[in-house]
Amino acid sequence: MARLFASLLTSFHVLSSLAALNITLPLFDIDHDAQYGIPLGLGTPQQGPGLYLLDSGSSVFWALSCDKCVDAGGQRTVFHPKNSKTFVSKTTPWGINYQGGLAASGYISQDTVHFGNDGAAQKAEVLVGSEVSLISAFKPGISGVFGLGDPGNIFGVFPSSVTTYSPPWATLFSTHTLAPLIGILPGRSTTNATTVTGSITFGAVSPKYEHSLSWFQSKADSEDSTWLINGVGMEINGKLATGANFSAAIDTGTTNAVVDADTAKAVLGTIPGFKIVPQDIGGGRTFDNYLIPCNASGQTISFVAGATRLTIDSSTLPFPIFNTTGLNPADIKGLCSSRVSANSFEWLIGNVFLKHAYIALEYTETKGAYTQKRLGLAAA
Repeated sequence: MARLFASLLTSFHVLSSLAALNITLPLFDIDHDAQYGIPLGLGTPQQGPGLYLLDSGSSVFWALSCDKCVDAGGQRTVFHPKNSKTFVSKTTPWGINYQGGLAASGYISQDTVHFGNDGAAQKAEVLVGSEVSLISAFKPGISGVFGLGDPGNIFGVFPSSVTTYSPPWATLFSTHTLAPLIGILPGRSTTNATTVTGSITFGAVSPKYEHSLSWFQSKADSEDSTWLINGVGMEINGKLATGANFSAAIDTGTTNAVVDADTAKAVLGTIPGFKIVPQDIGGGRTFDNYLIPCNASGQTISFVAGATRLTIDSSTLPFPIFNTTGLNPADIKGLCSSRVSANSFEWLIGNVFLKHAYIALEYTETKGAYTQKRLGLAAA
């Protein structure tokens, strides 16, 4: 797999000199736009490159590193610190818990990160993951997480004493005199193959999209490291569903979109055959499944942010029901889960919409530390 990435990188233009105005790498689309991977190498000599989940919904960079990890038939790149001359362990343990009982843990360390085959390389902090149940949530090919959120706030990572962190992109800005900008074009694919559909640029925004971007102030709050924007809404067949005064986290590390219950019902309720099916999840609790026909199509759904509309057809929403335990087969016959669902928290907009976007992230620098400033969205 590493050789495949290397061959694809060879034909992709990488600006890598110290005087470069930007550094551009390909983005690998995995399984119908479910996840996007950025190719990075680690260590000296370089191991990889492997693919790391591009995640604007978190701030940490962590790499799979263990001797007994399930590597999905050799499709993941496992980092071996003992084979790197530049690896330095800080011996500080870390861990992070995600929804659904998934987790990762290991030690905060430092090593050289290589941006592409011939790209820039510099020392940066990396959270080496020695015990990772989260890997089961990744598509084959993904070997860790490359977070783009506020590095001063690594929400969810314990111990709580770990309050500061310098990710590779921050080091890249400071050592290569790049503008504190990241431009992301995810792209889209019609197959489940791992293929290059887009790109990520450090230090610049694409001239093709810069004049059509809707910009939003996006400072991370004290409890999260996501890129959160305000004043967004959702349209169904060109009509606003329930208003445009919501807040949404723009999360390239998530496949689906999660909105409030009223909006989910308003949007999905226009799809013939929509059904809410409660599921017993134990402890006297139930979970509402927002289900639609597996052959749903014809409805036009848009995520609206400022002057930007990211539009999809309802045919892109169905996917198989993940857990049928406690569900009556007769209640779910012919139905699939929807990539638009509901909870009681802020909106979360994932790749079901973002695959149609160009995303610009701008940071601000104060005494060598970078924090989130604003986010731009344009239809692509």
